[in-house]
Amino acid sequence: ARADPLLNYVLHRIIALHCKVTAKAEGGKKVGRGADQPLIRVIEKRLNEGHDSPFSAATKAVAVCAANPLYLSLMGTPSSTSYSSIQSSLKTIVTYSPASANA
Repeated sequence: ARADPLLNYVLHRIIALHCKVTAKAEGGKKVGRGADQPLIRVIEKRLNEGHDSPFSAATKAVAVCAANPLYLSLMGTPSSTSYSSIQSSLKTIVTYSPASANA
């Protein structure tokens, strides 16, 4: 429970950074297995394959961070608002996620 604010603080940032780094490394080209399976994705055919939801685990994690913003207190003072940092991460994810993320 004490790690929840820290996890909420870093998780969406790490996922957004991964999307950005992967997109820049690929340079807009499909290279390797990672290009076919973006980290943030919604795939309706997953339901047909027997999965509980059509969302990837990373998509679900970002949704939880956005729905439950927690404040990380450093030195007894609350950090900047979680809403603005989550919004920034979501913009990064949407900007750098390939169109194939919604397949």
